[in-house]
Amino acid sequence: MLILNSLWEIARFCRTVLQRNVAAEWVKYLEITSSPGSLSGNQPFSSFYGLAAQALPKLCNLLFLRLAGPPEYATALRDCHFSRLRRFKTTLPFSKALLLFLNRHPDLSDLGLEIQLYQFYLQQSLTLAQLQSLESLKPLSHLQYYRGRSEFVPYLVQEQMPLRVVHLELGSESLNTVDDTLSALESFGSPTLEVLTCYLSCGWSLDLLENISNKLPHIELLTYCNLRGSNAKESQLEELAQNTSHQHLEVYNAFTVCAPRFSRLKSCFLVQPGPFDYSHMNKVLLNKEFKSIVSWGTLCPSLYSIKVPNGIQWMRDQTHSHLWIPGGEALSCAPQILHWFAGILSREPESVTAWRSLLRSCAVDPEQLPSSISMENLRKTLFEMEIRPALESSDGEFASSTVIEAPADSEGYM
Repeated sequence: MLILNSLWEIARFCRTVLQRNVAAEWVKYLEITSSPGSLSGNQPFSSFYGLAAQALPKLCNLLFLRLAGPPEYATALRDCHFSRLRRFKTTLPFSKALLLFLNRHPDLSDLGLEIQLYQFYLQQSLTLAQLQSLESLKPLSHLQYYRGRSEFVPYLVQEQMPLRVVHLELGSESLNTVDDTLSALESFGSPTLEVLTCYLSCGWSLDLLENISNKLPHIELLTYCNLRGSNAKESQLEELAQNTSHQHLEVYNAFTVCAPRFSRLKSCFLVQPGPFDYSHMNKVLLNKEFKSIVSWGTLCPSLYSIKVPNGIQWMRDQTHSHLWIPGGEALSCAPQILHWFAGILSREPESVTAWRSLLRSCAVDPEQLPSSISMENLRKTLFEMEIRPALESSDGEFASSTVIEAPADSEGYM
């Protein structure tokens, strides 16, 4: 992979390619990430883009190209036709030059029309003229991976193709046409589509979630990311928790309705940016959330990993399908969650996976352990659980294992 991330490197590369045809033939993977600036009123940069426009078409064996920079880079693609190009990623905005470039490369299997996160909220909606120009796009019959605006999908996906991964970027205007996007994926990509990600800059859209479950029930991984999440200051966290709790409840209820429709879903991420505050997560709220997670696992038996909007990720226990294990930051930084989890595990003493998860979290800070549980006792229990199968197979019996008592005020699930 040749990565050029400075004006000097790009200029030197272009001059080398123009002077030596052999050098151009060796280049197969190229990434240009420099942003030299705008052409307006700056003649030196105008010459730079002209140099790039002369050099890039010489790369006759190019397989992968990533072009990240200002809109003027589109002029460098004007005369490019890479017969072997299979992967193309760019941060260039919508333009006629970009559309024509895509039409000259119908064999692309990986297309990323990327939007930088810091630009996500600033991106403009496509005009009527731009939407109409999409009708000239040719379908990509070999497309397997796509990331970009959802508006492009109905035009790129017009025949059966081996789609596997799709990342959609949606603004408020995109929701008006997203039904066409999902219909195209349903008609021409559903048999092979495994991963679907939706990045929304307009908040939660429960109708979209329901639409996905109806039209794409065979996906294996769903990420539903609300980028209008909580970017609150520490002083605002309590108010934020109160304001967002109702929204999260609506998301939970919506997924409860959608879960039975998914036949192969393994992982689901209903997420939004942090920071996350777990100080309000008491025993009542944890039991309530745990019941929701258990019910989702029952409604969708293939599901084994769930991340919810409050930042907690739940994993289904390998040996006890009805037991879900909280993990990540929540378990390591919130003592009350650790305390609650120990109470849950007292009802499932043979869950090796869950006890190992608890042990890892306690290792971060042993003082977080409930007073009734010692690290020594916890490790001893885990050791006995792991050697149990060997002892049972050899002796036919097993000495009674150490029992970890649950805190008196802990409640079990369900």
